[in-house]
Amino acid sequence: MPKIWLANVEEVFSPRSHDDDWTLIPKTDAMAPRFLFYAEPGDVMLLSCEVIRSFAKFVGQVGGFQHEPMRILAPSCPVSPYSLVDSVLEDERLLKELRGLVCVGQWRLEPYIETSGAIRLGETLGIPVGRTSPDKVREGLIERLNDKGFCKNLAVDLGIPTVPGWLVEGRSEVEKALADLSQTTPDRILL
Repeated sequence: MPKIWLANVEEVFSPRSHDDDWTLIPKTDAMAPRFLFYAEPGDVMLLSCEVIRSFAKFVGQVGGFQHEPMRILAPSCPVSPYSLVDSVLEDERLLKELRGLVCVGQWRLEPYIETSGAIRLGETLGIPVGRTSPDKVREGLIERLNDKGFCKNLAVDLGIPTVPGWLVEGRSEVEKALADLSQTTPDRILL
């Protein structure tokens, strides 16, 4: 079954504040091309940004693409605050191309993270998404399991030792935590 790989990496960093733009776009643009390594012949990559042609060719060679190059699609213009799913849904040209593609064969949408946005895109295209029940995704199961703070608190509640640390959100909290830590610890700090 061919897949449309959805590189919705920006959804991993949500919920986001207006304060997060300094890290979000560089992260997503750096991570999106890595999705090319997942592709198999016939798959489509739905990325947030263009990919350098020579890199795509290299990935194709590594993946054994001999006659059928992978298709890489990206929205014409991202929406703000940035969301790959919203950008795709607002891009009529891209939606038309995707609908034309999925009307032939049995396709599956494979998101980086299963979110209600990914489910919405799959429903719009009429194809299944990921492997988790859409109801469980909408209830926030995947977001909770992907939340490091949730997992750390769960481990503490279960009596499992954890690495000492602080959870912060947004640039101002990161800067304050770094300033505080640099005054109290001689060790290296992992962000």
